[in-house]
Amino acid sequence: MIEEKIWQCVESLKEEDCYQDYLEASHALEQHAELLYEYKHQKEKYLEMKAYEKYQDLSSLRQQVLSLGKEVEALTDYQRYHQAKNALDVRLQALSDLIFDGLVQTNGGGNCAGHCGEI
Repeated sequence: MIEEKIWQCVESLKEEDCYQDYLEASHALEQHAELLYEYKHQKEKYLEMKAYEKYQDLSSLRQQVLSLGKEVEALTDYQRYHQAKNALDVRLQALSDLIFDGLVQTNGGGNCAGHCGEI
């Protein structure tokens, strides 16, 4: 029974603008998959090698990671994706707060107001 209501909520959320914007932004970002992969790969390589930095020069690799990072951050699709993701996160947090507040009130707890000091 509760699972059915949760799925109804999920389906309703999928119809909201914040979710639709997120999907569109996510799909638009896919056209930059090669650049994103290269950035992720080089960054992981740099972080892996960083422990050995005093034994070898990583300045070239560091510069490559910084350059790729700037290129990724400059992408309009990347910026749009993060804005859409943040908006969706805010909506999901609001839903979580609503559920949590309902549970606290049901159990006789006070209003959490995000601090949970009264539980």
